[in-house]
Amino acid sequence: MTHPTILICGNYGAGNFGDELILTGLLSALTEIHPKEIIITSGNPRETAQAYEKYGITAIHFFPSSALGLLKSILTLRLFRSFYHLSRADLILFGGGCLFNEKEFDSINIWYSQFRWFRRLHKKLIVIGQSFGTLTNQESIRKIKEIATYAEKIFVRDGASKKIITSLIPSANEDREVLLDPALWLEKEDISKNIQSSREETRPYAIIILRDWISIEKNNLLTKVTSLTQYLFETYHLSSRIFILQKDSHSDEKISHELYEKIKPYTDAPPQTWSTIDDMAQQYQYADLILSMRLHGGILGLILEKPTMFLNYDDKVGNLLTDLNLEHLMIDPNIDQYESKADSLIASASNASSQTSYLASQKSSSKTIFNNYLTKIIISLK
Repeated sequence: MTHPTILICGNYGAGNFGDELILTGLLSALTEIHPKEIIITSGNPRETAQAYEKYGITAIHFFPSSALGLLKSILTLRLFRSFYHLSRADLILFGGGCLFNEKEFDSINIWYSQFRWFRRLHKKLIVIGQSFGTLTNQESIRKIKEIATYAEKIFVRDGASKKIITSLIPSANEDREVLLDPALWLEKEDISKNIQSSREETRPYAIIILRDWISIEKNNLLTKVTSLTQYLFETYHLSSRIFILQKDSHSDEKISHELYEKIKPYTDAPPQTWSTIDDMAQQYQYADLILSMRLHGGILGLILEKPTMFLNYDDKVGNLLTDLNLEHLMIDPNIDQYESKADSLIASASNASSQTSYLASQKSSSKTIFNNYLTKIIISLK
């Protein structure tokens, strides 16, 4: 079988910028494999089909994860269409991001329910681009063990995640391998090719991306970011633009608008929600500094070689940047002085690409390892 049908299951079509950037990286890599068809599970199949039309994908609804969801799926005939396309798939790619975590409500249950549909049809499964946080709930651990035991291969995106998953299932260690987050497989040219070449902006600016997180004291965070925006405005004449990278997220919208009320003198627009990856890339192209609390808001900055500050709000941020020798880009949201970090990054902005030279080598290596493994699996499907 030289041209398989591949189904990709992840949190796509849900308005999350990071998940869409991950999917873009996966699709870009899969073009080198030349699959017969790519099927994507999505919260909004029509939107997903339009967004990735150039890849010729088929988008289907997620599989139901509750009795009510099952009934609705049957009544709308969604289940039959999704089941039909699943039955045709030769291989499932499960991920990426941080699907299996205990910090976001019911995340593990939702994705475990998708896995059960794949297992029912005995589909080959590869977990791709995952990170795992500390797991304490025994039921969650049991479900993740089931997935990890069933999967042909687990590609995690940081060394700490590999230790966690290996501690759960010590055997078959060779079936766990660390690769870059699939979003980081993208080259600068992949993202910037659709960006206008001439700068139309007349005023320099910084991009600010926040989210509300349980372990971060919000008022302290807002105070520190407000101080930074004032400093950037007075020292570098940078206004600030606030972006919301999770659509329909009340908490992200709330904290973004709270920040806006505090920094009105230093910003030139109310908070904006991202529309497409190309549009966000256009905004990044002309930004002089990125401050992102959303991991993939920072990852886009790395891809485009922009001065980028990561607010280290969760293990997945720190673990990834540590693996990439980019700890100097991290900020402890509750402790560090943001202004000094900004000074350092702005001063070295012209040297941004050389600071990520290790990332460039890992990018090439990850894509090669992934493609070689996928080719090996495809051959075994004959």
